[in-house]
Amino acid sequence: MDIVLSVLASEIVSRSISSVIAKYHKQSSMDKLARLEQVLLRAHTIVEEAEGKQISNQGMILQLRQLRKNMYRGYYVLDTYKRHGAAVRQPLNFNKFRVVFENLEDSINNMKEFVMFLMDCPRIFRKPYSTYLFMERCMFGRHAEKEHIINFLLQTSDSSLSVLPIVGPPEIGKRTLVEHVCKEERVRKQFSQIVHINSNGMNQLVTDAQSSSEHGEEFSSARPLIVVDLGHDGDDATWRRVRSLICHTYGDKSRVLLISTAEGVSLSRLGTTQALRMKKLHRDEYWYYFKTIAFGSANPDDHHQLLPSIAKKIVTHIDGSFIAANVIARLLQADLSEAFWRYVSEYVKKTTQYRHHVHGGCAQYRIREGRPFYLGNPVYGPLLLCYQCHETAGPLMESELPKIKGADLITRGSTIPREGKLEVLRWQSTIPPYRSYIASCEVQDPQLVMMPREKHLKRKRHV
Repeated sequence: MDIVLSVLASEIVSRSISSVIAKYHKQSSMDKLARLEQVLLRAHTIVEEAEGKQISNQGMILQLRQLRKNMYRGYYVLDTYKRHGAAVRQPLNFNKFRVVFENLEDSINNMKEFVMFLMDCPRIFRKPYSTYLFMERCMFGRHAEKEHIINFLLQTSDSSLSVLPIVGPPEIGKRTLVEHVCKEERVRKQFSQIVHINSNGMNQLVTDAQSSSEHGEEFSSARPLIVVDLGHDGDDATWRRVRSLICHTYGDKSRVLLISTAEGVSLSRLGTTQALRMKKLHRDEYWYYFKTIAFGSANPDDHHQLLPSIAKKIVTHIDGSFIAANVIARLLQADLSEAFWRYVSEYVKKTTQYRHHVHGGCAQYRIREGRPFYLGNPVYGPLLLCYQCHETAGPLMESELPKIKGADLITRGSTIPREGKLEVLRWQSTIPPYRSYIASCEVQDPQLVMMPREKHLKRKRHV
């Protein structure tokens, strides 16, 4: 009997100690997250104030980029443990937390001189970054790249043509970035005119060159900004032809922004300065962008605590796509119920898995390579083979837009035609240059969709 009582007493004491330790760690975690939240507020204040100023100092731009990077990482950790922890009892990783917290705190402490210099920077009256409550209506995450281009354009010009290549995969925001640069008052005051040239405008450039020669017109006194959009056609021969036409038509005092998706081409040799290469947003930045659009002006803490965790699952499947983030996040914003968010999460997960299963990759890679890809999921509606993607140069009238929208594949799949060809409005941008992204599709029979050969081989070897 004494032995039994001794064992019971030992068990009770052990559980009591474990309970006290668990309670202490929980309280300690809450205190640490509260401290992180306070530091993030300080960082957000500095970043928002800086984004409303004209910063030309490269060192300050790099400092701001580092602070923003650490801020987004801090928000990612806060969202992971503060809300997810309440839902799934996920313990706080103190080592990871310490690194993130210390990096963020060090960044803020090192910004004292930055804040002093910032006071002397002129304010941007037409603020390019609207309040974060309206993230879907402002350009996000490209502040450093924008200032880099503006500094290039405002540099003292020599007598030769100056060219800055801007390169990156499709739908990464190259044209949006350039459009925002061109709308800057500092840029518009610097140049006599801004000329946009794409593959469709080459003939007009030839006509202008011929006209100027026939009438003896001289453009040498003017200093235009030329935006050349080569698209996929970024080879040396094309650019030499365009460059010759620009020099002939506008003289050699122009500044040129050369846009291309041809990442395999060494565009640095096509320009007079190192190419600006645009990449996808980092995971932490992308999560902040998606979360802010999905919740809008609503506070995530005022709703079901599982919604942020559901949103994070969705983000893992959409591979950093701006179009997917805008379409899905706005869809979620319209219905802040847990059931609807779970439905969208399941749809995105199964559609991504189906696409990987069929052609071994996400849509972004297929678009980049100019290859067909599948939209939709046969479980939720028709399977659409997208054989061509294009984007408009500017906004379209409502009557000119396709009747079927990308969000309809998620919410109204049963109402989409089950055969024939159709067009789908993947997304219509709400910021300049207000492009519409349209996919030409054909309804496919899922049973006739061929699997990749390597998939069959792996399956046979497995059997």
